[in-house]
Amino acid sequence: PCSCPICSNIDIEDLKSMPKDERVRLIAAHNLYVLKQEIDKVKEAIHEGTLIRLLYEKAYSHPKAYRALKKTLQYIEKLSKDITLKPFIKASFFYTKQEALLHPIVRILKRRVRKIPLGRRNIILIFKEVEKPLVRNRVVVELIHRLARMNLLNTYNILYYDPIYGIIHLELSETYPFSQYELSTPSASLKDICDSILEVLASRDNIEELVVLLHSFTDKEVDELTLNLRKKLPRIGKVVFVRTIKELIDYFKQYSKQCRKP
Repeated sequence: PCSCPICSNIDIEDLKSMPKDERVRLIAAHNLYVLKQEIDKVKEAIHEGTLIRLLYEKAYSHPKAYRALKKTLQYIEKLSKDITLKPFIKASFFYTKQEALLHPIVRILKRRVRKIPLGRRNIILIFKEVEKPLVRNRVVVELIHRLARMNLLNTYNILYYDPIYGIIHLELSETYPFSQYELSTPSASLKDICDSILEVLASRDNIEELVVLLHSFTDKEVDELTLNLRKKLPRIGKVVFVRTIKELIDYFKQYSKQCRKP
């Protein structure tokens, strides 16, 4: 029920019995109250950085509203082009994947992350599901320690896959908002993995080695992924896929031995 002064103080039957002019005046006042409430909600959502969430909530209430939102979001790149991060630097946020991919902060940061130079020609990509922040995860900490012992830490860029932001540098995993969100989403698909790798490496033709830590995929799927990468990144050097941290460490042990051979 409406909480405006008109609806709170006047019964519907009383309203019906009033003269037409008075009834029209009161209904108009009710509409203005409702409109003011909606404007206040939009202002608050903009201030809190939750406008996309509010748009989805409103859009789900009517098919035409949802169609209008979908049409508007076709121009999301242009709409978010000149937006700065400052209005969105608040607390953690909670979204479905569909909503998060349209959030201005996500689009801004994805553009910025893609511009960060890799620096090294060898890459470790982590697609395994681990707890955030990644840099404190036991599996990742063990990997970093092992690489340091083998004097390989300065040889590799360590990147990881985030279902919202794409491929992120490990050093950014503790910074806002790469760990300050919660999202219910399935594991990365083969297509997600391929698209993410291509997004980062397509413009870089000097990669000598790509080592990818995956969650469970069949040998056939891994072969398919390797073939796609070779086809679309013809200048890439060695491509290696491993499924566990142990396999990854064993691979680098072998690599380290080969480097020490005279």
